[in-house]
Amino acid sequence: MANSYNQSNDKAIILEHLVAKGYKLTGYRMEVISLKFAELSIEQLAKFHGLSFIMQRNMPDFYEETIKKKKWPVKLDSEWNVFFANICIKAIEVLDSKIQEKIKKLLPKFGEVYNNNLNDNAPICVLCHGDFKANNIMMKEVNSEIMEVILLDYQMIYHGCPINDFLFFIFSSTDQKFRREHLEHLKCVYYESLRNFLEYFNMDVELIFPRKLLEQIYKDRLEFGLLTGLYLSYFMFVPEDDLPDFENNKLADVVINFDDKYKKWVRDLIDDFIQWGYL
Repeated sequence: MANSYNQSNDKAIILEHLVAKGYKLTGYRMEVISLKFAELSIEQLAKFHGLSFIMQRNMPDFYEETIKKKKWPVKLDSEWNVFFANICIKAIEVLDSKIQEKIKKLLPKFGEVYNNNLNDNAPICVLCHGDFKANNIMMKEVNSEIMEVILLDYQMIYHGCPINDFLFFIFSSTDQKFRREHLEHLKCVYYESLRNFLEYFNMDVELIFPRKLLEQIYKDRLEFGLLTGLYLSYFMFVPEDDLPDFENNKLADVVINFDDKYKKWVRDLIDDFIQWGYL
């Protein structure tokens, strides 16, 4: 974790200069992450989630009074739903006509599905990062090999289902080829990292978060992954010369344009969910 300093207060947090420590961002947002980067990132995510289980046991009052009260900080109002609908309309344009109708049926329930997944009482809840994607993770390389990663930008932190963070990462940072080759492996990386971390505190992951339950929650929340992928596609593939002005424009008025790479990416995303039986 990045160090903070005693000069920090309730108005400003002073953190160490990670670039001076040799850390850097992964690169261009439209490029797929490497497997090594994904493995190290998922390992850190598992440790971060593991802290909640430790706090629940060792600091139960603090956990109940502080951690569990942290709600998803974004209000998904009607304007936000229009923004998402506009993104989906653009996505529909690049799909075959038979698939278009299936995606259109998702639009009316998007807000409900998203809110339910971010604000529900899941079987397992922890402190979630809330914005766990590649450009919120810095890496350190040695001889061109990634050796360490460090998580940043916790402003969206909330108490919720840990699988939300995992799905957010997968559908914001990978493509179809990567998912087909490495998705199951990364689920194993997450679970084994959580197991190893909790063992330091004499805690058995199978008693706290059984693997069977993880797989069930993952399956139940895949629709959230699809909607997240569609929503984040705008921020991943908006052209550099057409970046929106969110400060001076309403979300509903933002013009939706995509880089040419978007078409294949979104077709492959939808194809995955067809293959998985969700569309």
